[in-house]
Parts: sequence; C-alpha cells; structure tokens
Amino acid sequence: MAEDSGCRVCSSCSQRLSREHFSNKQWQAKAKSRKCLKCTTSPNGEKILLKRGQVEVLDTKAYGRILRTAAAVSKGDLIWKEEPIVHSAERGELTQREEIFASVLGSRFGLSVIEDFLFLKAYVALSLPDRRRVLDCYYPSKAEVSDSPLLSALIQICDPIVKELRRGKQGALRDWDGSPVDDAEELKKVVLVKATNAHAFYVEADVTACALYELGSKMRHSCAPNVVYSSQRGASTDGSFVALTDLPPNAELRFSYIETVAPACMRRQLLLNNYVFYCDCPLCVSVDYYRGLPCPKCSPRKGDWVQDAEIRLIDVADLEMPQALDQGTIYRVERDDYQWLCSSCGAQVTQDECGVPEDLEDSLMDIARNADDLDEFELSQHLRSMPRILGVNHAAVWMIRKAHIAKLLESDGALELIKGETADVLAAVDHAGELCRKALGPGYYVETGAGFMESLLTKVAAALARGRQWSLAEEYFERTKRSMLSLMEVTDAPVVAVDEALVACRLRDVSRLPKAFRG
Repeated sequence: MAEDSGCRVCSSCSQRLSREHFSNKQWQAKAKSRKCLKCTTSPNGEKILLKRGQVEVLDTKAYGRILRTAAAVSKGDLIWKEEPIVHSAERGELTQREEIFASVLGSRFGLSVIEDFLFLKAYVALSLPDRRRVLDCYYPSKAEVSDSPLLSALIQICDPIVKELRRGKQGALRDWDGSPVDDAEELKKVVLVKATNAHAFYVEADVTACALYELGSKMRHSCAPNVVYSSQRGASTDGSFVALTDLPPNAELRFSYIETVAPACMRRQLLLNNYVFYCDCPLCVSVDYYRGLPCPKCSPRKGDWVQDAEIRLIDVADLEMPQALDQGTIYRVERDDYQWLCSSCGAQVTQDECGVPEDLEDSLMDIARNADDLDEFELSQHLRSMPRILGVNHAAVWMIRKAHIAKLLESDGALELIKGETADVLAAVDHAGELCRKALGPGYYVETGAGFMESLLTKVAAALARGRQWSLAEEYFERTKRSMLSLMEVTDAPVVAVDEALVACRLRDVSRLPKAFRG
C-alpha cells in the first residue's frame, strides 16, 4: 500500500480501501509494495507471493509455488534475468586437503561428490539471509528421499562434512568461512535443494558448475517446455530465461530438467529417480512419438526370424533413409485394450502383436540410456543390430547413433560415415518432432534434430568444412546457429564463431575457419 492523504492505497490498482479489505499482516506491513487482497489473489483463490517484472510466483494448492507470466510474452523474448543466490564456481578450486577429503568421501559412498562439495562450500560462505533464501526453496520430504536411491546416497555425505567442520583448524575444511553450520540436517536440506533445483552454470567453454536461482527454482518441469535457460547469454553471468513460444498473461512457465528426446518411459524413470516425481506433462501423456516400431499391419517385417530372441528382423532395404520414415509406424500409447497405435493405417495393436518382446525392447533402451559409456566398437555393433529390431523411428536408435558420431569425431573417423549418420539422426528427430507438434498444438516447444545434437552438430559441420564439403557444412552451421539463438545473443562468442565459420564456408577457405573448428 502507498499512503495517500491519510488513506491506504493499493500500489497495483490504486484503489482506496478500508481495513476490512486487508489481511492483518498486510495492514501492519510497512513495505511500499503492499497490495490489496484483490491484487494478491487470483480468481481461483491462488495467492500471488511475489511479482517481479514479467513474472510472478503463485502459491497453488495442487503444486505449491509455481512461476507464471504477469504479461504477454513473445517467442524469443528474454522474460527475465537474475543473479544466482549461490553457485558452486564461487568458491574456486578445492584446496589439496579438501580434494583428498572429497575423493575419500566419494569413494566411501560410491558417488562423485565434488560438485556437491563445492556447492556446500559456497553455501557456508553465504550471509544468513541468503542461506534462508536457499532453504526457502523446495526440497523433497524424507519419505520422498527414501524412495530415491540417488538422493538417499547424496545426503550421506553431510554427516562427515559437519564432523570435518567441527574439527576446526585440524580438519580438511579449516579454511571455510562464513557462519558455522553445526547441524548436518541443514546441509542435507541444502544438498536436496541443489539436487532438485539447481541449473547448469557455465564458467567457460566445456567447464560447468551449478547455480541456484530464486525465481528459476520455482519453475516446474515439462518435457514440452515453454522456457529455456542459459548462463551464457550476453556479457553478464546472470541466468537468462527465454520464451520458447508465444505466451499469454497468467501462463505457467515450465522448464525441462532433462534431455527430452527419449521414450516417455525413460524420461519418467529418470525424473522419478532424480527428482522424485512422476511426469504428467502433455508430452508424456500423449502418443509417444519417440517410441515407434514398424506397423505389423501395414509395414510387416520381411527379415529373418531369430528364434532365440523370438523376433523377425526388419529387412535392410526397409531401413533406407529418409523413405523409411514414411512407412507405417506404431507408436506407444497407454490404453486398456491396446498399447500401440499406427499413424498411417490407424491399427490398434496390443503388446503381444507389436513384433518386439517387451523385455527385449527394455534391454535395448537400457543400452541406449548408457550409450555415452560405450566405446566406438560397442556402439558400431549395436548399430548393426538395433535398427533391424526397432526400426528407424525409435529414440533408442537415435541415442546410440548420436553417441557413435561423438566417438567417430573423437577418433577422426570416416567423414562419409559421420555425414550419413548425422543426416539420419537429424531426419528422424525432426520427423518425430513434427508429429509431436501436431499432437500438442501451439504453446509447447518440441526439440529439433539440431537441438538434440547440441554442440555435436557444430563439430560435424567443422569436420565437413575441413573436408571441403562446403554446402552441407554451411547448412549444419546455419542449423546450429538457429538452435543457439534460443539461448544466446548474436554477439555472444559461440554465435560469433559460427558466423565466422559460415563466412569461411561461403568463401570456400579453410584458413578462415575459427581456430576452434580447425581440428
């Protein structure tokens, strides 16, 4: 409320109101930004806790605190920027004693705890008001933690850390500053806040830390988000939150915690393990276009029968891209009387009729989940067999292919193989994305092939440029740039480097490539 001729006036609507229009807490408050109940409560009784620029924090019965737009926002707009409350890069490198302590601690619990250790070190150095802001963020209950093997293991590092803190000058943590922490329970809450709310924070190229944002931590997850985050946008190190779609006023802002190009069952399991919730976002409850198999009705398998696996393989000729994308494909749905639905002929197919035993598909998805841990030979072997079992419209195949491309680039592999596999991944992911967009409608962002490839596509483009395959290199640099501009500004160094690479492609001059792209 603002004071006006002895009357109290709402700072939002300027309406003069008497005491009965206010809660007692509001009436007694002295802050200049006081507002009437009408301006702090939505029509359905949800309470507005904080309004800052184009966003506001809303307290809801169903989901607790969420973030939504306070005004209309256009696609590509920077909705807001904010400094992190704390980030793990603030405390610099560990001392030798701390490094040894963290290494022993990680070995003891079978975890990599360096990032958590640095985050706790930064937390201990915070002022008490900032510590309260950290602890005001959501963290899972003890019951929820007990259901998550990862979170249950993480909080075990806190008791040994508190013991070291109490050892003072004799302990590994003798140089930590800030007010003392005597309670391991406080650090456990901080570890849980970090695990479920922190964002990646880029210190420099290929070096990441994690950061906690007051507003950013209030966003719920969606596999079809409407906001993207970056700490690499512009000259500052603030977190930038950019609209992926046009948003009306009062639209909930949703951010993706994970890589979204994966079957819904894989996404849901990852979110359940790491963030202790079962995702019910629009992408997860609709037809799963990241989990497709050849339709047994309109695109029957023509390959050999494999008795041990109880499966008929797909003929190699039916895997030729891009025409294979247009063949009849069944996609996973959750229905009582059928589990797969064909996008071409409309056939409703049960699990027993789909052509792939469920346990075999599960095992292949497990392999894809850990694709980055496989070597080049293992990946190439899986690429010989997996497409003949699952086809070209299953994300498990794309994940293996993406990991294989990365290994080929690392080992200076055959450029023609890299080129072919990249084209297949981009075509398949873009095809699935188009189906998702048609199903979800406007207001939801679905990842593109370039977004799925991330920085890997830039490396492929650079390899093509070095091989003087200029047209395709230029196309991939252009696609990379479009993907990057959802995160960065045109003057940011990574975008400038891609622009310089585009000039080199148009001039057909390898020497004009930026140093980072010369190999």
